[in-house]
Amino acid sequence: MTAHPHVPTEAPAHPAAAGKWLVGLGFYVQDDLVWHYYLIDRAAGAAAAADQALRRARLETDRLPRGGTEPVAYEVRHLHQDLFGQWVLSRPRSDGAHLASHKETLFA
Repeated sequence: MTAHPHVPTEAPAHPAAAGKWLVGLGFYVQDDLVWHYYLIDRAAGAAAAADQALRRARLETDRLPRGGTEPVAYEVRHLHQDLFGQWVLSRPRSDGAHLASHKETLFA
């Protein structure tokens, strides 16, 4: 797998909190963007989590939308526990989901 544009490659500062990620992969289905979400555990960073989610999506081809086998957008959010032990989902990036252009491939 290759590095993904706009996905930070560094792991979170707190090693105990590293590893849990929610990765959304967007597929076009009849001109609508349909999202499939994957909970990824034990990933070293956002790029590794995105790679794992893509591998899982490719293994579950029967669950993917018809008409599109490759995602055209993705979003990676970190899951961590706060001081009270509650699970918290990081906020989405300000630029939103990352869309692939017609000229580039989202994942290699």
